[in-house]
Amino acid sequence: MTAVPPSPHDPTGSRTWVVIQRNPTSGTGWRRSLLVELVQELRRLGLRPRMFHNRSRCDQWLADPEHQQQTLCLVAAGGDGTVDDLLNRHPGWPLAILPLGTENLLARGLGIAPSGRDLARLIAGGRQQTIDLGQAGGRRFALMASIGFDAEVIHRVHAGRTGTITHLSYLQPIWAALRSYRHPRLKVWLDDEPQAREARLAVVVNYPMYA
Repeated sequence: MTAVPPSPHDPTGSRTWVVIQRNPTSGTGWRRSLLVELVQELRRLGLRPRMFHNRSRCDQWLADPEHQQQTLCLVAAGGDGTVDDLLNRHPGWPLAILPLGTENLLARGLGIAPSGRDLARLIAGGRQQTIDLGQAGGRRFALMASIGFDAEVIHRVHAGRTGTITHLSYLQPIWAALRSYRHPRLKVWLDDEPQAREARLAVVVNYPMYA
């Protein structure tokens, strides 16, 4: 089923659903209050928030043509991984970000503060900003993509994830990668250079916030 993303303006007021995809491992502690704040403010502004913790249920709900016609935007309530996930599962839809993750690099780059109330007002106002996306291995990315040691560490972090990721979550994966990663040679082609460059690590950055 092909989704029907809305135009930036909804003069008839028929699109009132705001679909919130929450990362269940983000938004603990004080961040949980941001979700409550977002939902309450959306309702006060006459919109209908619909929150999902389960990705497949969110996908099923959005596959309904009637829901598609009545949905104003999607909200990624989590970190940069949640944003990346929604960009790939539901491309083309207007996407708002409620930053609940550890770094929230894309939200910081776009100037989005951790405020449910402000985000609700931004959504209700209908203001949109178009950004370019990268693509690697058939997947879109808004922030960055890497290959080499950096990618190895990130893979290890997520493979061992059991809850919220903190800065300390990277220590053991970095140490393990330092001991076992073989640093294979890579070839990198740039658009304006005919010859490939050799490297051991490559990072393609779409937004200048990556650590």
